[in-house]
Amino acid sequence: MVRVQQLKNQYLNVKENKLEIVKNNLRNNIKLSSFSMVNQFNINLITIQIRNRQIYGNIEQQEIIEQQQRKVQKQ
Repeated sequence: MVRVQQLKNQYLNVKENKLEIVKNNLRNNIKLSSFSMVNQFNINLITIQIRNRQIYGNIEQQEIIEQQQRKVQKQ
């Protein structure tokens, strides 16, 4: 009888441990996915910043070209 109780307790302990492992895995997966989403968001922001710099740089270059053309036309 005592042996049966011991086996039941072992079984319950194993079951609890498995549940704890599953819970931890779920927590870690959630952390990883939110971390991944933050990373993707940061990558998107960096990409937008790079594009904005390229566009702004092109606008600046265009303004310089137009200024030079006006100087040439005045001469």
